Amino acid sequence: MSMKQVYLTIDAHARNCVMGSMNTRGEFLKSWRFKTCEKELIKHVEDINARKKILAVEEGPLAFWIAQTLRPYVEELVVSDPRETPLISRNAMKRDKLDVRNLCRLLRLGELKQVYHPEEDHRAIFKAAVQQYIDFRNQETAIKLKIKAKYRSWGVPDVEGTCVYNPEKKDEYLKKVKSLVIRNQLERLYSLLNTALKMQALSLKEAKKLSQRYPEIKEFLKVPGVGIIGSLIFMTIELTHHTFHGLDQKHFHWTTRCKLSP
Repeated sequence: MSMKQVYLTIDAHARNCVMGSMNTRGEFLKSWRFKTCEKELIKHVEDINARKKILAVEEGPLAFWIAQTLRPYVEELVVSDPRETPLISRNAMKRDKLDVRNLCRLLRLGELKQVYHPEEDHRAIFKAAVQQYIDFRNQETAIKLKIKAKYRSWGVPDVEGTCVYNPEKKDEYLKKVKSLVIRNQLERLYSLLNTALKMQALSLKEAKKLSQRYPEIKEFLKVPGVGIIGSLIFMTIELTHHTFHGLDQKHFHWTTRCKLSP
């Protein structure tokens, strides 16, 4: 017999997924496991005999792909923030079948906090480009800290400022380290730093190119003190394209300044 509405949840892993289902009365129907692939995901959602299917999946490495795959086969799809569901994330008894049961209940009660995922592929690609730039920038910072820590631990404490990263000053600092092995280790760290900087520049160039299709970026750049990098990051992480719908320029500038204020 066909159900009017059903709540579905997926606990996704690289090899297998566990799906759970619950009816509108809060009765957990069943959970089952299947292989993680596009064909199996679609098959198991389509096999559910219900007129309206509401699906939830927790945010994670597979969440965007699953959402894009299954969105056409459900009436509503929620990507939830696992940090806001302590019933699951902090449960000492971590079991997939128990997790999907709890997730079904929270979905039915409307207690899941949704994470924004762009429905259009081009926005997801743009977001991935900006995130890669951020990753390389974070790697640059981490490598620089390692370089300074290495010098200090081998008797070269005077490494304040940015001179220690300057290619023209590098040999001057390396000579202060007595051990050849440690100097070689520092050379490798410098090589990693150069690579991170090159990759950072390439990823930023790509993100800038992709951003040209979005009028929101131009609006960001009109705000005093906001540059291209801040615009890319703020748009990607903090806002969705729906935020700008219906905003006039004056209201946009006021709203953005408020969000950028510490």
